[in-house]
Amino acid sequence: MVLKLATPPMDNPLSRRVARFVGALRRGRFVFPEVRVCVRTQPAAAQFMAMLVEDKTRGDMSYAEMLCMIHKQIQTKVRALY
Repeated sequence: MVLKLATPPMDNPLSRRVARFVGALRRGRFVFPEVRVCVRTQPAAAQFMAMLVEDKTRGDMSYAEMLCMIHKQIQTKVRALY
């Protein structure tokens, strides 16, 4: 379950940017997207994060593969120093 929040406009730069972004999304579509906001400490945030998947394309490394490659390169350079 994701908590739906109505965000009242606030007089700060971040609030104005979010309002412009949501407005641009709504202007560009005939069907308005549902915007959901959840706080990281809520159970809904963990559920949302669990549903995220990596969209890997052919020939590209995944994030984990890239980190392993960088780690191996660092290990090789450190070994060369000693």
